[in-house]
Amino acid sequence: MNAENQLQTISPPYKLLVLDMDGTLFNSSGIISEVNKLWLRKAREAGIEIALASGRHVRYVSPTAKELDLTLPMITNNGCEVWAADGSLLHRTTMTKDQILWLRELALEYHTAYRVYAAGSDFESALFPAEHVDEYIWLMFMFRTPDPTVKESLWERCLANGEFELTMASPAKFDVNPKGVSKGHAIQRLCEEHGISLREVAAIGDGLNDASMLRIAGLGIAMGNAEEEVKALADWVTLDCDQNGVAHAIQYILGGSR
Repeated sequence: MNAENQLQTISPPYKLLVLDMDGTLFNSSGIISEVNKLWLRKAREAGIEIALASGRHVRYVSPTAKELDLTLPMITNNGCEVWAADGSLLHRTTMTKDQILWLRELALEYHTAYRVYAAGSDFESALFPAEHVDEYIWLMFMFRTPDPTVKESLWERCLANGEFELTMASPAKFDVNPKGVSKGHAIQRLCEEHGISLREVAAIGDGLNDASMLRIAGLGIAMGNAEEEVKALADWVTLDCDQNGVAHAIQYILGGSR
């Protein structure tokens, strides 16, 4: 189904709308359009709360939550952390030092670039603090390679390890999170804590790291610019991020919820 399809009656009404940021809420220039802001306000006026779920660190997510005056917790680092609107940490799932070092050795073995995310910090390959690894709280590891054969081999090695949750972030990179961590799991916990049924959740995203939340939500909406695999699992496809796809999706939701 695509954005040109006739609106359908949606039941039940939705109480929570979860948004990815890059390629979804933001356009290709990294800006939230005024049209999207307008329809986010209309959603809230209709009784739908808004939450952000991003692969980014909280320091990049928090300014957007403040700009939109959001009050619900922020899901960051693909679900590794959940932060309250006031900046206090609610939940955190970490990786061990040994897991991080194992992943780094794997990256070195394959001569591939990587990025490591810690609480409050992130490090590119050359800046990894190998001699101070005990001093950080580790959250996530990212492999980057343009070689599909290398990427597939790295993926299989990480999968065989059995201690990680893997997410394809883009054709050239994938994220390694602690086992059981995903945006979908974080949304499930958020709903449990706020008395919201998953059937009352709508989620919008474009990347493969959004797949878990589109699957778990009562209504999963893929952006027009989403990966084809994401579009295939979505319940509906909106316009792309440069065509106010979030606003179009909210119109769809509100049109069907009345």
